[in-house]
Amino acid sequence: MRKVSQALCVCERREEILNALAKGLEQYLGLAHHKLWTLDTHRQCLSLLASHGYPDSSLNVEMPVGLGPVGIAAMAGLPVRIDHILQSTCESDYHANALEHANAVMGQTRETMSCQTSTRPCCQLALPLLVQGRVIGVLFIEGQHPRHINADEEDALVPIAAQLASSLAMMRAYLVENSADEPCSSASAHGKSIDIRYHDNDSSVFLDETYLIRGVSGALFWKIARIHALCGRSEFTTRELHRCAAELRLPAVHDNLYARLLLLQRRLVERAAPVQIERTGRGRFRILVNGTLRLNHADF
Repeated sequence: MRKVSQALCVCERREEILNALAKGLEQYLGLAHHKLWTLDTHRQCLSLLASHGYPDSSLNVEMPVGLGPVGIAAMAGLPVRIDHILQSTCESDYHANALEHANAVMGQTRETMSCQTSTRPCCQLALPLLVQGRVIGVLFIEGQHPRHINADEEDALVPIAAQLASSLAMMRAYLVENSADEPCSSASAHGKSIDIRYHDNDSSVFLDETYLIRGVSGALFWKIARIHALCGRSEFTTRELHRCAAELRLPAVHDNLYARLLLLQRRLVERAAPVQIERTGRGRFRILVNGTLRLNHADF
């Protein structure tokens, strides 16, 4: 298990962390099915950040805290292990039984709540990701054989979960601390605080706790806001954003970037937001901020 923890420790990006986790669990423990959930404390729900070994790769999935082994682990801050389960008793059944409750609490549909498990799970383990005693997420692992995940396996996986939590928390702290502490040369260094929360699983953006936009437009807004908060830059070009097409998940369609920027600009105007996007010329635009940006990358 030391090799897995060491691999996680040297990772510098989120993708590297997820790849090291998947490789380590499968190579050293023979565990090819796992999911990584992050906790949104404001909404008291868990969002699926990553999935490995499952036919359904959709990440647009949420569940309330307290439901199923994942929700219970998040609520209690303790591991939840099921050594042997019947074929009919799997994670998807917890979702199905709790659908009406979840709909009432979160307004979710069956499509957004359903989450496939492995083909024939025989055992499960939900490990809370703890940072200074606070839950930031849950690592959910399934085994394909009875007692594949026993007490010894749990003991081995707990320090891996601790290192995983530490690595994710350090990345998140870097974003938040730099966005709050770095000096800005623009006018946004004065005035009220503007909270921007970003969810990587669907690129959704919340401005002062109010939903703003999602998808490519959300990813664009987050990137621009980050650069502005960290470096103080206000002027941008579409050319530099085109270079980040993969990061922004920008479809290879002509003028797609311009269309997404226009949608973002209109949404900000409609909301009378303290952050606005203004076109300054062909392929050029600026961000106008009436306050100080505070960034929160919710999925780290």
